[in-house]
Amino acid sequence: MAQVSGSVGRKLTLAGSMTLMTPIIHKPAPVVLAVLAIAAVSMAGGYWSWLAHREAAPAAPGAQSPGPLPKTPPPKTLLAVRWDFSDGSLAGWRHKDNTRIRIADEGANKALCLQSDFGEYGFAWATRYFEPHSAEDVVHLVFRVRGDGSGHRLVVHLGAPGGEPGRWLYYINARQAVALDFVGWREVSLDLEHFATPDNGVRRRDMARLAFVEFMVHATRQGRPVEIWLDDIAFMPATPEEQARQQQHHAARRQMVEQLAPALRAARSRLETVKRQLHQRAQAGQYVDRARAYWTALAWCADDIQRYLEAEELELVQRVPALLGALERRLADPQAVLAHILPHRPEEPDRLDWEKNRYFRSVVGGVRPWTEAERFWPKGRRGYQAIADAWSFRSFGDTLFALVWSISRPGSPLRHHPMALVNALNLLDTIAHQHTEGDFNVDRTAVHGRDPNINRFCLAPALDAWNELEQAYPGLLPEPWRADLDAGFKRLADYQVAEYGTARLARRPDIKHPAYPNMDVHYVLIMELAYRRWKLPQYAAERDAFLRILESAVYPDGAFTYTHTQNECFVYHGLTVAYLARYWLLSRDARALELLRKTIPYYPYNVEPAGMPEYYTDPCWKHYWTGGDAIGPAIIASLFGDPLNQQVADTCAAIEGYGRGHLAAIAAECWKPVPAKPLPDQYVRFDANIQGPRGRYGAWSFAGNGRNYGTGYQGKDTFVGAMITRPAKRRQLPLDAALQVVTTEVRLNHTENHWNGGRCHSAQERLTTTVGPDFGALAVVYTVSRPNWQYRNDELLPWQGVQTWYLGRWRLVGLVSLEATADETRAAVHGRIRLGLRRTPEQEQPGTWRYGRMVIQLHRHNYAQVVLRPSETFYLDPPEVRNSTEITLIDPRSAAAGQRGTVRFPKGSRYWFLMEARPDDAPAATNVRLIEESGVVGFCFDEPDRQVAVLHNPLADSVETHLPAEWASGTGVWRYSGNDGRREAQPPGCQTLRLAPYGHVVLVRYGQSHDHQRKLKDKALSPANQIQNPKGQ
Repeated sequence: MAQVSGSVGRKLTLAGSMTLMTPIIHKPAPVVLAVLAIAAVSMAGGYWSWLAHREAAPAAPGAQSPGPLPKTPPPKTLLAVRWDFSDGSLAGWRHKDNTRIRIADEGANKALCLQSDFGEYGFAWATRYFEPHSAEDVVHLVFRVRGDGSGHRLVVHLGAPGGEPGRWLYYINARQAVALDFVGWREVSLDLEHFATPDNGVRRRDMARLAFVEFMVHATRQGRPVEIWLDDIAFMPATPEEQARQQQHHAARRQMVEQLAPALRAARSRLETVKRQLHQRAQAGQYVDRARAYWTALAWCADDIQRYLEAEELELVQRVPALLGALERRLADPQAVLAHILPHRPEEPDRLDWEKNRYFRSVVGGVRPWTEAERFWPKGRRGYQAIADAWSFRSFGDTLFALVWSISRPGSPLRHHPMALVNALNLLDTIAHQHTEGDFNVDRTAVHGRDPNINRFCLAPALDAWNELEQAYPGLLPEPWRADLDAGFKRLADYQVAEYGTARLARRPDIKHPAYPNMDVHYVLIMELAYRRWKLPQYAAERDAFLRILESAVYPDGAFTYTHTQNECFVYHGLTVAYLARYWLLSRDARALELLRKTIPYYPYNVEPAGMPEYYTDPCWKHYWTGGDAIGPAIIASLFGDPLNQQVADTCAAIEGYGRGHLAAIAAECWKPVPAKPLPDQYVRFDANIQGPRGRYGAWSFAGNGRNYGTGYQGKDTFVGAMITRPAKRRQLPLDAALQVVTTEVRLNHTENHWNGGRCHSAQERLTTTVGPDFGALAVVYTVSRPNWQYRNDELLPWQGVQTWYLGRWRLVGLVSLEATADETRAAVHGRIRLGLRRTPEQEQPGTWRYGRMVIQLHRHNYAQVVLRPSETFYLDPPEVRNSTEITLIDPRSAAAGQRGTVRFPKGSRYWFLMEARPDDAPAATNVRLIEESGVVGFCFDEPDRQVAVLHNPLADSVETHLPAEWASGTGVWRYSGNDGRREAQPPGCQTLRLAPYGHVVLVRYGQSHDHQRKLKDKALSPANQIQNPKGQ
């Protein structure tokens, strides 16, 4: 808690200033966990999302906006800042809309009065903005508060400008929250070191540009209002007593360093003696490589002691005597190193086959730069601050494992390599220590903000490497180092148990589908490694619980969910496969092997023969559009002898290479020669992974996403997609063009990206699919929603989308519409057709564009304007890296308003377009017509070998509709309406057709013989077009 003392005295007096050193990072930091706990508890009430980017709050009476913040904060110090309200002004103060502030007058004393009944919120706040100031030399934030006995909690925040305009980084002192369980005035002193941020902050940077202080009251008793007074707010330096303690700290540190330095020099001298002995034995023809590794580890210990002595923190220097004593004891017996000398080089079987195993060679090649020079980081806070980007730890863990694996595998040219071992030990030490209670994010930045996955991305390979190193070199390090590294890694593992494990799931019983496979499998591997290392049953129980989740998350055609009820995302499928394989290699757990067996069909249908994976059926925030990785299919091919997965692996490896780090090492461990076989082609099939049609005809491929994600989960931004691939050379993307997204969007404003500035995602879908012999169809009715993750309910907008699609061997044709179901005021309604990647559309004629080899044609629409704009590919891409292009259709109302401000859309306003996408060698569809009859919508068109009509009932009741004249007469009309490829003859002369609620039907009149069409159908349904799951390994 804060230091609180009773006070009825007059204004406080500021003391002198000095710098107070930051505590050592190795120590626990409960404040950070407290901040994270507040964030987690408050998220359901919108508190944390509000903190990230809150709306403009009402200004206090007489307050002025702080205005735009300068790019370079002026060199002003907070030590000169103080508010005592003696002038009766509230200038610069703002408050939440459920909060009232005023100047309260006690006669001789004025103060700020904060009042709130909280309303629908669980918190209230008042904030003082100011020009950016530096907190250098500030140690305490002090103020007086008059409590009201309400029992609520007062938490103080500090804030600095975030990376984007209007966004702030919050530093929260949850550890020293003030319980308002008293009445009358109290003095409060908060320590600056206890202000921490859970989100993308770098303390040294942010404390140099603080721009507000905020007093936040959290309600602890429902229905009870709050009224507190605040006064004498000031930033203070260290007290004289604290200054004296710091001086003693520095003096004690200097004295210890001076006393310990001679003993370290003596240890280094003994190390040189042992080194000479190794050299002599090598000159005599003996094999000393393994012994040299043990000597290298002891030399590293000496260097590590030196870095302890260079640390600023006395607590670190105080560890040196024990470390130095352990090193001296090890050096007292040279046989600890020399006993590992062998008479000659041992015969070690090259089990992994260095000459043929390209994954083996790629892993070793990836870490060769780490053999050229030592890379290390200082101890303590300086080392922590030297790693400003939390994502660095992902590469640290990966590189660490690759180094350990490369020096410990027979056949490796880096076997026992000294510098590789030194850098592995440096990485081990950094990972084990430079975190805060198991979290690498704290006091670091990360692209897109704090990401807890970083911890698992690092820990899985790092803990694997620590286990591998000890198995390869038993007793390598003296016990104090081994125990210290072990303790650091155990903190990391235990943090995962607390923050990711079954306890987390118990806190959210409303999440019915908790699977997150690529992270779950990281956790499974971490728990297996932890159980092997520390033998605690808790780790085994956690491992088994998440294995069961993985078993529930695999789809019938080999994909996993990406998360919850979503479809798979290609790049993460490979992680899941590789880490399941690693777990199986370690444990031989039959459950893992069976899960891997179920994935056999995935890659051959999700990666095109040219080596390009598809990204239109994956989650809407995961459209990466990157190339194919060889590691996942190579593992499956090797484990099960599957030639189709081998074909995918060979093609992707020729373009993208054989990988690096932990994943490539796993592939190398699994590798064996497998003959390849060409991938399936010339088909349309029902893909149970996406619950919709998927087709491939040479370089042209397509799919329709029929999976319903359910209430409260992320919706779709597209239901269909298509691409045209091309042969690629090394490091080229084997993609000519892609139809990435087709949708209609309600615009909230005219400036922000689609994620923040628009709403297009589907909810409450009523979706049906059809699969024919060489085509598929998809029809859907949905409500537009805001993107949400794992919410109890969808956040719906009063707009209904209807889409009707035909997906065939020559083209995609779709009718896409959006209708207001209530009066709405919005910025605009846009039709969107996103094309990728890195091409410029060429307009061939009005309404027709060529994008590489893909042709896009707008047959009809009721929008006012059609424009081409750069677009993001990944949902958070900033404008400068937008490599896709969107054909944007703009509604008449916003166009008439000049695309400024908002316009009113009366209920029933409907906007639609009818489009076609095809490869440029396909003949254009002819006689393309819109169908709107008795509530039924759809279209018809002609191809060289057939006529096609797609009819869709978007209503909740069945509908009987009249057929177009050309379909109601004559013979040879076939009706398709299921996913088994079967058809029924339309009775000759039948004038009407009944459609089930939300149902659709595809009518086809072929121009070829019935026998040929039967062959097409039989081919589509043939077992030759299905991938079988072999039962043998």
